[in-house]
Amino acid sequence: MTGTDAIDVLPRRKRLRGADRVAVILDAAAEIFAEEGFSGSTRDIARRLGVTQALLYRYFPSKDALIGATLERAFADPWHLGWDQLLADETVPLVERLTRFYLAYAEGMSRLRLRLWVQSALAGQDFARRYGFRLSLKILMPIARGLRRAAGIDPDSRPMTLGERELAMILHGGIAFLMIRKYVYGMDLPEPLDDLVRLQVDTWTQGAIPRVRALLAGESSTRLVAPLIARGEH
Repeated sequence: MTGTDAIDVLPRRKRLRGADRVAVILDAAAEIFAEEGFSGSTRDIARRLGVTQALLYRYFPSKDALIGATLERAFADPWHLGWDQLLADETVPLVERLTRFYLAYAEGMSRLRLRLWVQSALAGQDFARRYGFRLSLKILMPIARGLRRAAGIDPDSRPMTLGERELAMILHGGIAFLMIRKYVYGMDLPEPLDDLVRLQVDTWTQGAIPRVRALLAGESSTRLVAPLIARGEH
């Protein structure tokens, strides 16, 4: 079978347009990379599709290009516009809106996406680091703002501090670890996850409110109260 012949049989039962062929290739690559890491070969991907490696390289000039396209497709626009409104809605108690947000966030996370994210970090890919600023902007800063409001502190009184970012990251990391337990470790978790998410949010909020009061009152180390914007951190 030649590379030209292979194009007509991807998959064998129907002819595909270029964009559809690319999507099929990326789906197969995502599955292999998620399970085997980025050491998974283009030969394995081609074998799974029943085509030649030459076909893959017709659409992707290198394995690195294929990895990059796979990650970009897997994580393209995962943010829902309604989440911004939910996190900012101060008419809803902090515990309730954080619970609603993280239930939706967890529901949008699939086994494939989470494993790809972990694999990209383990492989030293820049992909995860590039989204650090977005994590701060979209999730951690709104959480810190809501926490200040719940603690009776003016949310606009000063930029978010390192300590506040870490407080928000404690919650976010706890929810993310639920997903890791489920999709990476393969642990059995009660479904749906509502009770576990609510437990984490409620427990975190009870401890975080007095902690942020102490933090912004200067009862913490200088480093923890340093404003992130002034430090150029995200």
